[in-house]
Amino acid sequence: MPKVFPTVLMTSIAALCAPSDAVACQIAWRPQGELENEAEAVVVARVTSVRHVAESFRGDDYEYAISIESSERGEVRRGSAVVAYEDLRAHQRGRTWVCPIKNGSGIEADLKPGQRYKLYLKGADKLEILLARAARD
Repeated sequence: MPKVFPTVLMTSIAALCAPSDAVACQIAWRPQGELENEAEAVVVARVTSVRHVAESFRGDDYEYAISIESSERGEVRRGSAVVAYEDLRAHQRGRTWVCPIKNGSGIEADLKPGQRYKLYLKGADKLEILLARAARD
């Protein structure tokens, strides 16, 4: 084997593993206590339908039709409503990786029709889910 081969091999491996090409991105979650305090409304609701609205470089957008059974805080009436959740993910802007800080507990992108949840919401015209927790029947 020629003496040049190990040098070429090591150079190739180093180029493939260069730090500029490595992605060190960790998605973080906002503290749940902070989300609870930020919520303008807190309701217990049953999900009636789920719709995956869009997928973009930022993440996935969901809409949930809900039936509000009770309100613990805010100016939200009992009855039907539509709420939204944006499930953020790591993405690239140019050569820079954006590592989002997400709202939620981890279940918001997978709420199930027929199930009850305690929802922490914000927004006036369009209600957005900040945090969801399973509610007991």
